[in-house]
Amino acid sequence: LGLISMYVLQIHITSSTIETIGVGAFNGLYTIGCLILAGNRISNISGHAFSGILNIGEIIIEHNHIRHLETEALLNNADAS
Repeated sequence: LGLISMYVLQIHITSSTIETIGVGAFNGLYTIGCLILAGNRISNISGHAFSGILNIGEIIIEHNHIRHLETEALLNNADAS
């Protein structure tokens, strides 16, 4: 899937069989208002999974089977102010 560089208001990926969010899964999407990954089978979120995103308002990952979440996956987008 080749997504062009842009601002996206919301991305909904729900009720799917996705198990892993890999490195750079959202490369090219520099700003996302809300990323909804609820109700999937996600068990692994790699470090740097969201590293291509410069600004993200909210990530919703409820109702998954998360067993492994590398801290780098979220720290890259943490507000340091």
